[in-house]
Amino acid sequence: MERKKTIFASVVRTVLLVLAAAVFLLACSRSTTPLLRFEVGQDAAFFRLVGQGMAQGKLPYRDYFDMKGPYLFWLEYLGAVIAPGRLGIFLVQWLCLSVSLYFAVKCFDLATEDGAPLWATLLLLLPMGYVMSYTMSGGNLTEELSLPFLMPCLYLFLKYLNGTRLPTPENQDHSGKAGFFYGVVFGIMAMIRVTNAALIGAILLTVTCNLVAWKRVRNLFANAGAFLLGVAAGTIPGLLWCWWKGILPDMLSQVFLFGFAYSEEGGVLESLRSMGAVRVCLLLPLIPLAFLAVYREKDWKCWLFFGASALTVYAAALMGNGYCHYFTLAIPNLVFAGFLLLRGCRRSQRWRRSWQVICLCLSCLIALDLFRAQWPVFRPRALEEIRYAMYCALTDREDREDYDAIQAVLAQIPEEERDHVYVYGLTSCSSWYLQAGLQPPIRYGDWQPHYIRLDPEIGEEIQGYLRSSDACWVVTGMENIEPEAIQSILKENYQDVFQSGDYRLWVKEA
Repeated sequence: MERKKTIFASVVRTVLLVLAAAVFLLACSRSTTPLLRFEVGQDAAFFRLVGQGMAQGKLPYRDYFDMKGPYLFWLEYLGAVIAPGRLGIFLVQWLCLSVSLYFAVKCFDLATEDGAPLWATLLLLLPMGYVMSYTMSGGNLTEELSLPFLMPCLYLFLKYLNGTRLPTPENQDHSGKAGFFYGVVFGIMAMIRVTNAALIGAILLTVTCNLVAWKRVRNLFANAGAFLLGVAAGTIPGLLWCWWKGILPDMLSQVFLFGFAYSEEGGVLESLRSMGAVRVCLLLPLIPLAFLAVYREKDWKCWLFFGASALTVYAAALMGNGYCHYFTLAIPNLVFAGFLLLRGCRRSQRWRRSWQVICLCLSCLIALDLFRAQWPVFRPRALEEIRYAMYCALTDREDREDYDAIQAVLAQIPEEERDHVYVYGLTSCSSWYLQAGLQPPIRYGDWQPHYIRLDPEIGEEIQGYLRSSDACWVVTGMENIEPEAIQSILKENYQDVFQSGDYRLWVKEA
């Protein structure tokens, strides 16, 4: 009977987590939520565009220029195959977030002998939800899709951490299977976005230091070998697929060579422009840490891992352009802090547990408000997202003007010539293509001025296309077109024939 109750409670909790994931994505993933109809997003729109193109026989790197690894586009392709439009990728996101939440709860269970109470689990997940409501940035981004791979790694590490509390050399040995799994996930991250593997680096550092401290050299080398085998197992399928499709050189060039050039463009100082996001995401992990100080956590491995994981996440973000969505990778820090909090609660008096957890969550929410400069008006971001999504669903009012402007432009183009429409220089060319139901005619379909600044040869390729006979129609914004060479080609070879909303339509002169 007791076993049946335990199984029933586990099933109920899992169902609640899955439903919570669905509600959260419906409210906060604006680029994919079925509650909205019109396309939004920049990176998210491009990823969906590639996924839809792959379903039509196109290939990343050959037909789309981008710096993300092939596994990301496999997920987008899966979404395009499952269901058309937003629904398919939304279902993929739902699965990913459900897996992430499941392993977050498994981490909390490790902190107690009989499993974390349901109320404590839900309360500890609130800070995670509030952080992600900020860092989602419209949803369907690499960091969010990386969490279901990273969270099992955190679970395995915490399981190891629990085992090391008995101070015997044998208890310090780390499982080679876990090391292999870390390697697989590291390889997967390398095939999505390599900087997303920051958590793996913190785990490896902590495990290595502990094994060295206990002089478990043989186990250290065994884990190193297992990890390298895992990296190979994680990367080889992606490399073989690219080789099979004939896009391996393009993939290596765009993801690694051009990707490094992109990450160096802004530099650390430029990345600090996103200091608001940094402050929010930095403060939230530190609040649980303050509670942990009360418990006087003496295990140096906990402090090493927490510090290393936080530093690697922020370093990875600052190496790029410091966008808010990079800090979704701080979610494991929150889960780890919750794990230590529950472990500390188990050693404290029972009547104090609820108050400690409640104070933790309230402190996180208050901190969010303070850093949004909204105090004393308490307006959590998640609730704003839910209110907006419901408003759009009930009133059918969202970014309709932009959609209508795109359709007006599209109506000027003969249907048989719509495969030759090139959208240039918009904030999100991919969103325009999605709303128009088209695909870009060349691989430089988005962020063209930015790419040209990084590599002038890209500008020459685009200029060559615009001068070619394949180029018929060009859509631009109303502002001056950059660089001047592109603007000159348009003025010399094209005629400005139509304007609607923020868009200008050019047709090549006969």
